[in-house]
Amino acid sequence: MKKATALLGLAAAIALAGCNDTSKKPENNGNNNNDNTPGETDDFRTLQLNSATGWAYLNFASGEEVADSEDWDIAVNRLSVRSNPARVELALAASQDHFYNGDDPSVNVFTNATAGSELEHLLALYDLSELDFESERVDAAIGRDGTEFYHYNFMTHTVSANDDAWWVLRSSGGDAFAKLNVTDVRYAAGSLSMEADFYVQGADESSFSESAVTWTATVNGSECFDFVAAEVVGCDQSHWDIQLKVEGHSFSLLTNGGISGPGQGGVHGVLTQAQVEAVTNGKSLITHQFSQDRGDNAVTQNSWYAYNLLGSHGIWPNYRVYVAKNLDTDVVTAFQLIGYYNEADVSGYVTVRFVEVGE
Repeated sequence: MKKATALLGLAAAIALAGCNDTSKKPENNGNNNNDNTPGETDDFRTLQLNSATGWAYLNFASGEEVADSEDWDIAVNRLSVRSNPARVELALAASQDHFYNGDDPSVNVFTNATAGSELEHLLALYDLSELDFESERVDAAIGRDGTEFYHYNFMTHTVSANDDAWWVLRSSGGDAFAKLNVTDVRYAAGSLSMEADFYVQGADESSFSESAVTWTATVNGSECFDFVAAEVVGCDQSHWDIQLKVEGHSFSLLTNGGISGPGQGGVHGVLTQAQVEAVTNGKSLITHQFSQDRGDNAVTQNSWYAYNLLGSHGIWPNYRVYVAKNLDTDVVTAFQLIGYYNEADVSGYVTVRFVEVGE
């Protein structure tokens, strides 16, 4: 049975501090305790990532922030966390269940925990063979609520269009919109055929078109569509709006935003036809009403923080321990997300504390 060991280090790393214009800093988050010394030790390292304006990427081996074009293991964008499916698999090692009463945060535990008091969990002994390591998957916004763009018949093993469902899409540029209705879906010989109608509102328009732009695709792999230009475009280009991805018997519609692309695309819905007809202007829908594609990994499945304890609108870490196994070297790194604010009280500065624990 393979074991991972780690020696107790010196003092813990940077803990929470700070706020932004809409958040009040938690008063007792470890920042006021003398047992938390910023920096590195021989046993673990810490790094604060500036994700206030976009994704920030971390390479565990070098202990440094890297570009997205380089070898990165995990990435943070404010409260969101990604893992690189080409490099690592993640698992939850310490669930910190004592921070919760059922599904509710235990306020007393959260507000009294510090980076120093929770360091022992990072440096604990874990049986790596008992952990469930998984690569990150894409959690597509279309279908996240359980309503897909297709129906699957378990008796006949056939697929058909879910043409009762509608979505409002935001373009990759963030300034155009479309009402989406998938009208036909068929699967044969490893390929998915689909027809989808888009009622488009251009960037300079105030309402949706009365006639539809239709995308007809037969895909085994990926195909991307620009609904503003009404044309199929390369998925390696930056201006695609929606992507049909077919991997065996797995089908998904992705939008150009979140983890699926560099754009500002998103999804509002799912809606009935009556509901979508009531949306006459896509610009009337505010930004947070649009969902984006996100990563499905051990961190997103087991959140690393609680929000708005004591009415402070702040972020409080639960010091859960996650482990990342490098797919090339089998080296395993344990890590905690222990802070969300910098010393100037600005949010979006995520502090990661990590240590190599075995292979």
